[in-house]
Parts: sequence; structure tokens; C-alpha cells
Amino acid sequence: MEIGITDLFLCRCVMTIYQSSYLTVMHIHSYFGDHNVDLMRYVQNEKKIRRDKKSRRNKRRREEDN
Repeated sequence: MEIGITDLFLCRCVMTIYQSSYLTVMHIHSYFGDHNVDLMRYVQNEKKIRRDKKSRRNKRRREEDN
């Protein structure tokens, strides 16, 4: 199933509201229903990207402190 522009927009809104770590699969289910697995994958991928960015930034800070 293709992700439509509206779905992505809604998804970004939900992600902004919940600011990544609080957003769970259950929230996505309640917003978009069970059928939209692609959207859940998109959100979880976004969360991972944000987490990776944050951990890289923290690692860099630790290295600069040493």
C-alpha cells in the first residue's frame, strides 16, 4: 500500500505531538487503524533516525569533552 501525502502529513503531526520516544505502535494504531503498516514502519524508521542522530551528537560531545 502506498503512503499518501495526507497520511505522511498526519504522521508528521502525530510525531510532532508525541515527540518520537513517546510515540508507540499503539498510538499509530489508534490514529490510523491496523491496516496501515507502511505508516507504522515509516514512523518507527523516523524514530530510529532521530535516535541515531541524537546518539551521534552525544558521542561527539563526549569526545570533545575528553
